[in-house]
Amino acid sequence: LKAARAAKLAAERRAAEAAKRDAERRVAEAAKRAAELEVAEAAKREAEREAAEAAKRAAELKAAEAAKRAADLKAARVAKREAEREAAEAMKRDADRKAAAKRDAEQKQAALALPAKPAAKERQGLTTAALLGKWCSDAVNIELSAGNWRFKLPSGDELAFDVQRYTMEDGVILVHWKDQNRRLLVTEFGKFGDDNRTMVQLRGRQEKSSKWHRYNRPFSRC
Repeated sequence: LKAARAAKLAAERRAAEAAKRDAERRVAEAAKRAAELEVAEAAKREAEREAAEAAKRAAELKAAEAAKRAADLKAARVAKREAEREAAEAMKRDADRKAAAKRDAEQKQAALALPAKPAAKERQGLTTAALLGKWCSDAVNIELSAGNWRFKLPSGDELAFDVQRYTMEDGVILVHWKDQNRRLLVTEFGKFGDDNRTMVQLRGRQEKSSKWHRYNRPFSRC
């Protein structure tokens, strides 16, 4: 009986120990599963956070690139409009300059155009001094002195040329002068009024040429 009781106690102790070990094993496994679950959830949260940050960075990069493209496009359009405006202004300035140069050249050409019409009958007592002074016409005003011939154009520009000498021939006064290219020219004036208030620029030529350029421009005293 005593041996049976001892065996029973030993069996109960072994069973209790086995139950304890099983309980501890289960607790350990539950703790392990809980830890693994927590680790997995933490890893999931970290992965989601990193994915969110990556998506945010990608969105910000995309937005920045879109903003840069829009800014570049706007800047390109502004630059294009500015370039077109500057080109238009440059073309206008060039056209204005060419037009002004053309008008100036035409005025100068008109001023230097050599007169026409043969000499008239000599006025009684006419001398080369009758030509000196200021004379006005519709196209140009002139002033002649002993050594100088000045032109005043409608634009307000003035030209001055050297007079070499004055001579008289067949009732007209000849002015021997040099143009801007230092060519020697001869210009003929005649048809002086009796009061010396009117006259006509008749014609002109290069001094070494026999070909006259005819114009016939009337002048009166300014």
